[in-house]
Amino acid sequence: MSGFVYKWTNLEDGMMYIGSHCGSVDDGYIGGGVYFTRAYKKNPEAFIREIIYEGDSFREIEEQTLLELDCASSSLYYNLKNAAIGGDTYSYASEDVKKRIAHGKNKSATYHNIKDKDAWLEKMRAAQQDPEFRRARSERMKGKRYSARYDLSKVWEEIKSLYLQGTSYNEIKRLTGYSRGTIYRAKKQNE
Repeated sequence: MSGFVYKWTNLEDGMMYIGSHCGSVDDGYIGGGVYFTRAYKKNPEAFIREIIYEGDSFREIEEQTLLELDCASSSLYYNLKNAAIGGDTYSYASEDVKKRIAHGKNKSATYHNIKDKDAWLEKMRAAQQDPEFRRARSERMKGKRYSARYDLSKVWEEIKSLYLQGTSYNEIKRLTGYSRGTIYRAKKQNE
């Protein structure tokens, strides 16, 4: 099984992505990282690719490179983890990576860039108290079911004994895997 390790560099901001692919250099493969793919799709002309390695040990070379550079912890890389195979990036991620996942790498349009947070929060609270805003939101929400994937009567049967024993919503959530909202709606519907 032969493949290659590559490094994409965004010439506009200097960010990089290191990855590997089982196949040939000229088979058209671009990359699979979430943040890298988003950035590449926006402006593919801004990226150049460099082949770091070709051969049978491509996964090992990629992982070794990621670990040596600690790409997941660096704001210079699109990589979210220092592993050669994709999948669950959150479970074993560092706190910095978890923050990057939660808030996105582009901080330009986030709560963290609002200069006067108190004024912004006050404005949002006032908007939510406005009767017209509440009516419009109510109209948008009509017909939407947030617990559609669960039969709430069956959920209630499952959690009823825990609830009646005085178990907290958080503990029921931990034991059953249902969200607090699903637990609340099941209880409310079946009381």
